[in-house]
Amino acid sequence: MPRKKNEINQEALESLKKQVLEKSSIKLTRPTDCDELSNIIWQETKHLINPITFKRVYGFVNYPFNPSFQTLTILSQYLGYKDWIEYEQKFLNYKPISENELELYFSFFEFDSINQIEWHDGGIQSFSRKIAKRFREDPKTFKQNISKLASIPVAQKFFIEHFPDYDNLVEYYYLLFEEYLKNNNTIEGKLYGHCMLFLKALWTNNASLAKVIFGQIEPIVLPENVHPYLIGRYFSVKLYFHFFYGDRSQIPQIISDFSDRIENLPKDGKHFWDFPAAQYIFSEALLLTRNYQHCRNVVENAFLKYPIRNEFVRKGYYRQMQIFCLISDFKLGNQKLEEKLLSKINPENFYFISKRHFSIYFEYAQFLFKKNEIHLKNACKLCLQNQNQLLKLIIE
Repeated sequence: MPRKKNEINQEALESLKKQVLEKSSIKLTRPTDCDELSNIIWQETKHLINPITFKRVYGFVNYPFNPSFQTLTILSQYLGYKDWIEYEQKFLNYKPISENELELYFSFFEFDSINQIEWHDGGIQSFSRKIAKRFREDPKTFKQNISKLASIPVAQKFFIEHFPDYDNLVEYYYLLFEEYLKNNNTIEGKLYGHCMLFLKALWTNNASLAKVIFGQIEPIVLPENVHPYLIGRYFSVKLYFHFFYGDRSQIPQIISDFSDRIENLPKDGKHFWDFPAAQYIFSEALLLTRNYQHCRNVVENAFLKYPIRNEFVRKGYYRQMQIFCLISDFKLGNQKLEEKLLSKINPENFYFISKRHFSIYFEYAQFLFKKNEIHLKNACKLCLQNQNQLLKLIIE
């Protein structure tokens, strides 16, 4: 299968190439100049780019592919940017959030009577989704307004709690959860905020930070009526912690406690009660901690016991759980007919806040079943974009 080009903004790429040469003061008239440029980049960033890569980037060698995300990030850092995503942001075709637009968003969240609003009100949810998408387009404005967002109760409920942005969690979205914890002292708020920060520490392999955050989560006693989503978060963190940093002998008990807790949950009603939210979160943790048979069991039981909701079909949640099963099947040696199911999954349909994150699993599953290295490279590239070191280590 021929390799596909990375989808990047060509205007941004040409600008990056030009600025790198301007800063380095290299004319780059001969292929041997690429060796000097490579050395200059190394001296400033301590990251090595092979001179052959520069020969490809600047046209000394005919090469039909765009530079890798890693190369683009190193060059962006050489120019003073955090990474390629931040550099490319300047060239995307959207308008920055204006003062009037921002004022509209905050006025929308500033209700006087929050207790009269249903937790999953469709109209508020829909407009909040549009706000979340706009803030993703303009991270600079988002970061400047995190403190204000986190201080508004309706924004806590309909923005922060509904849109945990996996794809930007490590880069900047964790800042929102830090502010959220300063403004929400409920048991549920503390659990949610700390669980999301634990994920950030886990994905960056920051063991010391993960242990500190786990110390905030461990004493929490789950309320009887806590939402299934938080049940999944709570038990997932316990599973991750003891698998990667703690006492693995506790894992069977954690899995048993989770099963007992979800056994009698209602399986219909509003506010996601008719979706296996706890199983959705926990099945991923089971997969990453190599509890493959338990992962399969949790997903299969969820599909048997819960109705299929169109909303979550559209967001790709069921397909993501199927991917967890596919990978578990492969690890267990059960590979019959699984590739046929894999062909029905389209990661473009995954929900926008976590499309890249779950596309990693999709590409990895493609690699396992098709033995095509391109899929593994795609998965690693997505890990790099999400700065998810843990998942990259696991799939490599």
